[in-house]
Amino acid sequence: MTMVGYGDIVPVSSTTRLLISSHAILGLLLIGLFLNVSIKRREKGNPAQH
Repeated sequence: MTMVGYGDIVPVSSTTRLLISSHAILGLLLIGLFLNVSIKRREKGNPAQH
């Protein structure tokens, strides 16, 4: 999910490397946030299973 390719096209400057790295990290955080909200909503709907 955070893969940017096979290495044939890579960021050269420090600015683009920082941009790509932050993009990958934010993507992972977004997936984690989505899963957290989904699980919380599911738990809220089924309180008897706890």
